Amino acid sequence: MEIIFSKNLSKKQHEDYLEEIGNYQIYHTEKLLNYYFHITEIHDKSFFIIEKDKPLAFAPLGITKEDNSSSLSFSTVACHTPIISHDMTSQNKRKFYKKLYSIIYKIGDEHKCESFEFFFHPIRFLEGQCKIDYKESMKILSYFNISYVAINTNIIDLNLSHQDLFMNIRKAMRKELRSKKYEELEFFKINSQNRTKDQIKDYFNLYRNYHFISAKKQTRKDSSWEYMLSLLFENKCDLFAIRRLEDKKFLSFLYCFKEKNFATGASQVNITNSQDLKRYSLRSFIEYKTIEYYKNNNFKFYEVGQTYYYDKDFKSFTEKHKRIGLTKLQFGGDFYPIFYFKFNFKNDSIFSKNHKFIVENDF
Repeated sequence: MEIIFSKNLSKKQHEDYLEEIGNYQIYHTEKLLNYYFHITEIHDKSFFIIEKDKPLAFAPLGITKEDNSSSLSFSTVACHTPIISHDMTSQNKRKFYKKLYSIIYKIGDEHKCESFEFFFHPIRFLEGQCKIDYKESMKILSYFNISYVAINTNIIDLNLSHQDLFMNIRKAMRKELRSKKYEELEFFKINSQNRTKDQIKDYFNLYRNYHFISAKKQTRKDSSWEYMLSLLFENKCDLFAIRRLEDKKFLSFLYCFKEKNFATGASQVNITNSQDLKRYSLRSFIEYKTIEYYKNNNFKFYEVGQTYYYDKDFKSFTEKHKRIGLTKLQFGGDFYPIFYFKFNFKNDSIFSKNHKFIVENDF
């Protein structure tokens, strides 16, 4: 058995290994991991387990150091739970999960981490298609005395007809989107399939500048913006825009990550002009047009995003994020829980030196 850190692999080799393992999530992909690594200072410890040239497992893993403490995480974002080969027998899966989590525990212990944070997302990819699957989603509970919470995310089934998708929208919003004023606006996609590199860069810089104006400050490191732009060049993400037909003035942008036939809204911003904000429901319009776009291009699911009602244990949210989360309900997606896990290395686990098994060989 060989451990290979993904940072030592090419992009293609990383993606090829994921395809062979199967049942991976978008958060295991090279593009998403590097997105996190460009946002803040994280030590990349993501690794594959290889046996006889066959990839058997992958763990997306980062070490975040803040002040005098360290954690296994991607800074403010949890690491996704690891995956193992989809074609293993159930007995072998149980044995291999134990080995995999023992390696993760050892990495955290060696780097004197105080805690780790993981999450599980239900969209998985296998043999070129995506599906919703919760198998093994709580497997981590077998090994650690761990805290966990569930937070709903809104996922839209794009197999529905256009009529059903529209009728699932909140009644008041349907009435709003039927208004003639939206005929004044133009919606279009920006990526390498329909724009030159110079055009993409110009549009992206405008989108970036709108974020700066809206927040009244730079919202992320220059390197993360540059990486997001590179993903557009490579057609690994999409940028959508709305502009007014009359004067070609841009009013709204939405940046989406995508993998296979799944897409998720990642970053949205509007013009700050109060008259435009009062006249149009820009966030709702651009997201609905984006949903239509992915429906027309044979995508299977679109994730609008998470909705937060209450702070829970180790997961808390700002009032702003709670308000934004509630607006995601208007699109009528189905609720699917995302599970978040947090482990304190002071707590018990089966890998602790002083752990006593309930029965001999209970794993």
